[in-house]
Amino acid sequence: MIESLRDESRILKAEAARLKTIEDESRILKAEVEQLKTIGDESRILKAEVEWIKTIKHDHDIIKNQFYVIQEDNRSLSNKTLLTEKNLEKIQVDIKEKFVNMEQERAELDRKLQSLSVGTETLLADIKEKFINMEEGTADLNCKFQQSLSEGIETLTERIRMVECDNRILSKAYDRLMERLSIQEGTVYAMKIMSKDENLSLLDKLHTLESSMKALEHNFGQEIQTLQKAMVNKIEKSEEFLNSDEEEHTVERQILTTPVTKSLRDNFHKALPTALSAFPVITTEKQEMFQDLTNSNSSRFQVSEFILMGFPGIHSWQHWLSLPLALLYVLALIANTLIITIIYKKVSLHQPMYHFLGILAIVDMGLATTIMPKILAILWFNAKTISLPECFAQMYAIHCFVAMESGIFVFMAIDRYVAICKPLRYPSIVTESFVVKATVFMVLRNCGTPMSVPVLAAQRNYCSQNQIEHCLCSNLGVTSLSCDDRKINSINQLILAWTIMGGDLGLIMISYALILWSVLKLNSAEAASKALSTCTSHLILILFFYTVIVVLSITHSTKMKVPLIPVLLNVLHNVIPPALNPMVYALKNKELRQGLYRVILLDLKGNHE
Repeated sequence: MIESLRDESRILKAEAARLKTIEDESRILKAEVEQLKTIGDESRILKAEVEWIKTIKHDHDIIKNQFYVIQEDNRSLSNKTLLTEKNLEKIQVDIKEKFVNMEQERAELDRKLQSLSVGTETLLADIKEKFINMEEGTADLNCKFQQSLSEGIETLTERIRMVECDNRILSKAYDRLMERLSIQEGTVYAMKIMSKDENLSLLDKLHTLESSMKALEHNFGQEIQTLQKAMVNKIEKSEEFLNSDEEEHTVERQILTTPVTKSLRDNFHKALPTALSAFPVITTEKQEMFQDLTNSNSSRFQVSEFILMGFPGIHSWQHWLSLPLALLYVLALIANTLIITIIYKKVSLHQPMYHFLGILAIVDMGLATTIMPKILAILWFNAKTISLPECFAQMYAIHCFVAMESGIFVFMAIDRYVAICKPLRYPSIVTESFVVKATVFMVLRNCGTPMSVPVLAAQRNYCSQNQIEHCLCSNLGVTSLSCDDRKINSINQLILAWTIMGGDLGLIMISYALILWSVLKLNSAEAASKALSTCTSHLILILFFYTVIVVLSITHSTKMKVPLIPVLLNVLHNVIPPALNPMVYALKNKELRQGLYRVILLDLKGNHE
């Protein structure tokens, strides 16, 4: 009996040992199960990172394709530049040929005038010779005829002196015409020198040269008319003298009516219209030449700069707006700089939510600085001119910063959604890595997609107007000055607005709708009111940001008759959010307020010490 009990006890001990072994094995299996769960979580994380890497690779391919497109555009622009240079060389050759022809015509004019002076000298020589013959033939006349003849000779001599005086006047007028031609050559030479100036377009130079030529033609025509009137008057006087019946000039008329004198007068009358008609030929040909040059180049060359007129309709007192705008700009810079300083100095604020606030402060300062210095320069110093590259760069910077601010609003809304709706998973979802990835995504998206706006705007042809009724280079305001079709610019602007801004606004509204739904289900009234207070202040600024964009799009599409409203809204849209964002997002946060007080106290202590 005792032996059997002992055997049973040994068996029980063995069973107990086996049960302990089984328990140890079960604990080991549980540990392996936990390890497998951990490995499964890590594998899911790795899969998510692989998907993210694929997304980044896809974005890289898109950016690479855009880079290739930009390279092709640069090649096409270089080809157009070479073609333009060839056209300029051809125009210069044509101008040289025209001036060679002008020199030949001037030489022909000199030859005709020289022949005219030779004919005049021959006429005077023949008249003197006739006087000598008359003196020899009238030696036997009585004293009365001799006295009449001497008086007639004196009168005729006086008239000859008048003719010589007229010839001197004609010679001086001719010299003045030659001076006009030399001034014209100097003007052309000056225009050749001015063509080396890169800040003036060839169209402006041609217009300046054309106006100079018109002034020269006007003065030239007046001189020609004066000469024609003087010569016609002298001819009419000589004809009246010949046809008069006065007895005291009988001898002079007898001398001038001889066959030789008549022949000389007829030759003079024949040569006179030919000589006078040579003058206006030059001006007509020059006018046609410069008109052809202007017409052929007006469609090929663009304006070199734009003029920002400021606020339309209130140019006389728009400088008073500089005071509130300057205050808003200074407030935006100071407030956002304080936010960045507080987040940087206080270690407890090195969290994802405050990193987003710091990025928003940097973007706000960039957006305000993109436009405000130029607006203040327009209002204070009347510095309205802006070159085309500067205008397109400002246009690109505005679109980049506006899209960047929209993207930050999206990620801040996601941050608030996770913090309120899923507070237990917040530390594992919104991490430092999430902030870095979100920032990289915003930079890539918002720096790449707006590139099409200035590129398409630069491809337009701005050949006539260059005055922009605005304070900044907006896309639709600049392209409205183009001479060609700008439909592609409007379509591109519409697509970007609906894809970027519309998508961001949709995500923000969904996030805040879910937050509101979760808040309404809370049992704590205090927590619900606090969450609603924070979300309401955020939504006010977000709705202002996107509402102004919608209003601007509508006003540009409907072409309002009061352009001051969209211009003022556009400026305030880029200034008010940077100034108010720090107050709404930061000063309502308890930790940021404490950090602000600490920074101010440290500064005061440092000043007292």
